[in-house]
Amino acid sequence: VIVAPLTIVLARRALRGSMGAYLLWLGFIAFTVYNYVIYAFAIHFGPLFLLWVAVLGASTFTLVAGAFALDAAAVADAMHRDRRRVAGAFLMTVAGLFTLMWLSDIVSALLAGETPEVIDELNLPTNPVHVLDLAFFLPAAAFVGWSLWQRRPLGYAAAPAVFVLLAATGIPIMTTVVVTAARGQDAAWPLLGVIGVLTIAAIVGAAKSVRWH
Repeated sequence: VIVAPLTIVLARRALRGSMGAYLLWLGFIAFTVYNYVIYAFAIHFGPLFLLWVAVLGASTFTLVAGAFALDAAAVADAMHRDRRRVAGAFLMTVAGLFTLMWLSDIVSALLAGETPEVIDELNLPTNPVHVLDLAFFLPAAAFVGWSLWQRRPLGYAAAPAVFVLLAATGIPIMTTVVVTAARGQDAAWPLLGVIGVLTIAAIVGAAKSVRWH
């Protein structure tokens, strides 16, 4: 409903020469990769399995090719630089907070000789979100934030995609809280507020990090 139409709109603008649209489009492709890793590895086998695998493969190759096509030094000129310290600090802070949150969940379970509750609820061997975030996304977000702080071209080029991935990840989390409440179950309303603030901040960061030309 949200990601697919925006991916198409940004792709069309990128094909017409908008570097800003291209950088944001990469973020939606990264979001697609992130989610379809979960679909392909953490959802029980069913009639959509081959479709999930096809989307995962196509989006992964697209992301790699799209990233390699960038000249970070050249595209840095397409970015707004006046708030780069704020943006960099935001990305590093979010990465640090989520790392601490996931580690507290994992380490407490390990020390107790138990499995994190969410893994038991989903009947999975591990939590794919923990794996993806701790192994890939959070270190990447922190590195991009640090690169922005240091005025590195890579930071300017990659920040829009990271902001988009953060925002696109926050929307389904908020939706889950609302749907849970609508079903008469206990909803984590405090989570809705925290994730809502982070999502809005990420949307603003994405919009202000590029020049629309």
